[in-house]
This record gives sequence, structure tokens and C-alpha cells, in this order.
Amino acid sequence: GIEDLAASVEFPLYKLYVVEGSKRSSHSNAYFYGFYKFKRIVLFDTLLELSERNKLKTEEDKDKEEVDEKAAKMGCNNEEILAVLGHELGHWKLNHVLKNIIIAQVQMFLMFLLFAYMSKSKPLYAAFGFNDSLPVL
Repeated sequence: GIEDLAASVEFPLYKLYVVEGSKRSSHSNAYFYGFYKFKRIVLFDTLLELSERNKLKTEEDKDKEEVDEKAAKMGCNNEEILAVLGHELGHWKLNHVLKNIIIAQVQMFLMFLLFAYMSKSKPLYAAFGFNDSLPVL
């Protein structure tokens, strides 16, 4: 299952959560968060089939809820959930978070560099009609 998949890529799974996203949206999602050995995987309940969602509900919630056909057909089977989690664990295994932080930092540096160059460009100001003066920066 999920624990075996996490272990196969050496993901330090600390806890597994299911959040009740179906109250707000029918969008399915999964993500992970946490630092070091305290990583958690979060599944939206919309990823789960109706029978699995019902296992997570209290008796009070079950009594209040009206089940429509659309909700009953929603959700993924175990193989599909493992595929979604495999995708998320792939982001972790390939260090996509760290790589994207580095890419964002390089991009920000390049934007500031471009701004510094363009702020001193007399032809740029002339193109916008500022022939006699440059702004004070």
C-alpha cells in the first residue's frame, strides 16, 4: 500500500492524513509536507471511493449526509491513488522543491540585474519621451 510505496523510495513517512476537501470542492489532490524525518502525506477525501470515505466519517456525519449519484461515482481505486502518490513522491525523490527554490532565486537575481541595467538605459527613456532627464533612483 501507501507505506510500501513510501518505503520503496525511502520517503520518511511520519503520518498519513485524509482531509475533508469534499465540503468545498470536488477537486482531488494529494501532497506532502514536513521536515526531516517528520514528513506527512495528505490525501483529499475526494480521491477516495465512497466506501473508503464512509469509513472515515462519524455516525453523526453519515446521518446528516445525502449521497447523490455523482458523489458515489467519485474517487479512485487503490492503484490510482498509488499512482497519484507515486507522482508526488517522485517530486520529493527528484528534489523538485529544492530545485524550484534555486530556480526562483536565480530568476529573481536576473530580474534585478535586468532592472539595474535598464534603469540606466538612456535609449529606453528616450523611447518613452524622456529625452532631457533621467529619473532619480
